[in-house]
Amino acid sequence: MKGNEKSQGFTLVEVLVALLVVAVGLGAVFLSLNQHIYNATYLREKTIASWVAENRLAYVRLGASVPEVDETTGEEEMGETRWLWTQKVSETGVANLRRIDISVANDMYPETNLITLSGFMGAPVPVSDADSSWAGAPSGRE
Repeated sequence: MKGNEKSQGFTLVEVLVALLVVAVGLGAVFLSLNQHIYNATYLREKTIASWVAENRLAYVRLGASVPEVDETTGEEEMGETRWLWTQKVSETGVANLRRIDISVANDMYPETNLITLSGFMGAPVPVSDADSSWAGAPSGRE
C-alpha cells in the first residue's frame, strides 16, 4: 500500500523553475537599482557643474569692465569635488558686447564637459539726443 500514497513536496523540476524565476526577478531589480544610482549621481554632478558655471558668469558680470576677448581656465571646489572651468570670451559683432561661454568638467574626467553656459556682458551705450526720440526715453527738457 505504500506505493499508492501520494508524496508530499515539490519535484526537482518545480524547484529549478522557481529558482529561475527568482533569479530573473532579482537580476531585473539589481539592474534597475544600478540605473537609478547612476542617474542620481549624474544629475547631482550636472547640477553642481551648472552652479559652478553660474557662479563664474556672475563673477565676470560683477567685474568693473567688459572682459577682453580670450580664453581662461581655472578650478573651483564645490560639493566636495574639484571642478575645472574654461571661460571663452568672444566678439558678438556689437560694439562693447561680449559673449561669454563657460564649460565645466569634473576633475576626474576633464575631457568631458558636463555643462556649457553662455551669457552676454556689455558696457552701457551712451544715449545721444538723436537716439532718445523713442517713447519712454528721458528727453532732458523737463
